[in-house]
Amino acid sequence: TQQRHQQQQQQQQKRQQQQQSEVGTTAFPGINFHQVETAEQLQDTEDTEAAFPGIALHTSEGAAPVDATAFPGIKMHTAAAKPEAMDRIKLLLAEQEERERAERIRRVREREAAEAAAEREAEQREKLAAEAERNAEERLRVQDEAAREPLLASNFRLADEQDRKVSLVLDPGSYTFRAGFNVGVAPIPQFEFRNSVQSVSGNIDENGLFASYIAGKPKMSFLDAKRDARQHVADLFYPMRDSVVTNWEHHDKVLDYFFNSVYAAEATAPEFDNVVYTISPLSTRQERERIAELLFETYDVSSLYLITDSVGSLYSAGLRTGLVVESGPDNTRIVPIYHGCVVEQAVSTLSGLGGRAVTDYLESKLRAEYAHDKQVQKLGTDAYQTLKHELCYVAADYEAECKRVDQGSLLQASAADRAAVPAAASTASASSSTAMELLSPRADLVSPRGGQCTFCNFGGALSDPLDVTRERFKAAEGLFKPSFLGVQSVGLHQGVFNSLAKITDVELRTQLCANIVLAGGGTLFPGLAQRLQHEVQTLIERDGFGTSTADAVAGGEVEESTTAAAASSSSEQPTVCVNGYYDREAASWHGAALFSSTVGFNDTLLAKEEFLEVGPNLLHWKMIP
Repeated sequence: TQQRHQQQQQQQQKRQQQQQSEVGTTAFPGINFHQVETAEQLQDTEDTEAAFPGIALHTSEGAAPVDATAFPGIKMHTAAAKPEAMDRIKLLLAEQEERERAERIRRVREREAAEAAAEREAEQREKLAAEAERNAEERLRVQDEAAREPLLASNFRLADEQDRKVSLVLDPGSYTFRAGFNVGVAPIPQFEFRNSVQSVSGNIDENGLFASYIAGKPKMSFLDAKRDARQHVADLFYPMRDSVVTNWEHHDKVLDYFFNSVYAAEATAPEFDNVVYTISPLSTRQERERIAELLFETYDVSSLYLITDSVGSLYSAGLRTGLVVESGPDNTRIVPIYHGCVVEQAVSTLSGLGGRAVTDYLESKLRAEYAHDKQVQKLGTDAYQTLKHELCYVAADYEAECKRVDQGSLLQASAADRAAVPAAASTASASSSTAMELLSPRADLVSPRGGQCTFCNFGGALSDPLDVTRERFKAAEGLFKPSFLGVQSVGLHQGVFNSLAKITDVELRTQLCANIVLAGGGTLFPGLAQRLQHEVQTLIERDGFGTSTADAVAGGEVEESTTAAAASSSSEQPTVCVNGYYDREAASWHGAALFSSTVGFNDTLLAKEEFLEVGPNLLHWKMIP
């Protein structure tokens, strides 16, 4: 038994020694393990506390070097590697670097391809949106021309091309200066720039003018919303207010900029024979005389015609008799016109009720609501003006619209509202049904969030978009409720009613009610024409100025019994019709260009020789007041 036990122990020791040698050769390839049999051989090691006592490691030739720190107490001898092994290692490293470089190139190319595809997709979307906008504008233009063609044919007789003189039509507005020629089938203002002067020098021309014109299609260009536009707008001065010159020095600079910089630089601009200049119906005799002297003496104009801008707006609609509601940046004018002559005693001016008041309302409300957002505080006035132009609309029923917004069920815009804004439906999101996408042609301003709500981020300028769901229609509601805008005036509908009430001739008043024409940039809100028509018709049916009450209403004295009688005979009241054509922002220019192309226009011109010989009195005698 003892012998068998000793044999088993010996066999177990042999197996252990054999396992140690096998572990060394497999776990550490290229390393030879030699067992140390005597203590003298063990002393050859530098550290007697070896991790593997009794084992000495010797690296064979050609093997990869072994890190001695991984095995403390083990003496390791590294043999010189063979040149073939080093070349193989270098080759493997070079192949690895080549694969990594190829992978990097592949990733860069994939990223560039994705960016190029995204750019092509964005360009394609822009092209489709622009094409849809052009098609919508063309449809609106064709519809308007079809509606105005019989009116133009009956009220105006256009001269032949060979008999028509080339007229330069100048329309200096309170915000925009438009100029162009009465040439072609459908002339447009070729030059359009901001009618303003900057007092300090900056990124502007040497004349100190903040103005840049756009040749071809007239379209306002606003400052980039991503920049702090306030620093550029703060120093601007507008020489005209409500189409009346308030600073002649700045007005002369703007005219000098047009004639000497804009018109002189346009190589394709034709030579003109005369100038047609639009003026306000509120302009004085002294202002008209000074304009004539400036054009005749400074710019050597051969002949001149001054036309009232409201009359030009009515002419653009193909009418000679009607009531013009012209809303600009500062004020809104309501001008009754009979056969091209202004009915001065019935002219109404709603001071402070204009586009600038709506912009100021948007700016003050959003700045106060987002006082913590520095990006919102840095936005300039032009950014809020862009918001007004692109997103605001007039609600058909203000109270009902507020309830829908509170309940989160803002209804879709009507077909008439969609037709009022070019390319609105084409840029709408297919998955969204809000009125915002249907009304706005500027999809880049909007960040669709919250389902039925409208969020505006100005094309990515804001990290946290603005919720403008309620302000979109509340700002435009200020035209009917001026208290919203902080303006002390009657509403637009009440101003129209008051002007109509001052007309004592029943037949003329009926004709004016049927031919109400919107003009000016402040009337571009979708839904304004329908809402104004409804409100004025409601006032007429409620208060009434029928045949028996015309004089009393005109004098401002309407008894309750008379009002009740007028309300009972509402069927006899005139029908109100409000026309808002798509080009009404430049309606006065279009009407002036149309009138300069009619037969007999050359006989109404005032020649320079006549003005210098007879004097300024001839101007007031020959021109239509």
